Amino acid sequence: MTTTETIPGQVIERVLGLVEASSSFRGLSVRGDITRQAERLGANAVVAVRYAGGSGFAFSGTVCYGTAVVTRPEIS
Repeated sequence: MTTTETIPGQVIERVLGLVEASSSFRGLSVRGDITRQAERLGANAVVAVRYAGGSGFAFSGTVCYGTAVVTRPEIS
C-alpha cells in the first residue's frame, strides 16, 4: 500500500479498481480490509491510498480507499 500513484522499481500492468473500507470505531484497522479486498481482486499492490477521518454529529471514524493494481518489477 502506498499513497503515491506509482511504486519505484515497479510497473503497473493492470488496474483492477477501487477498494475502500470504513470504520465507525477508532482503532479498528481499515488497512487490513483494503488489503484483503485487493487480494480478492487479484492485486499485489494498492496505490493512491487516501485516509479521511474525524468525528462529528453523524460520523466518527476512518475511511480509507485506493486503487488495486497488479505490478511487476521494472526491467532496466
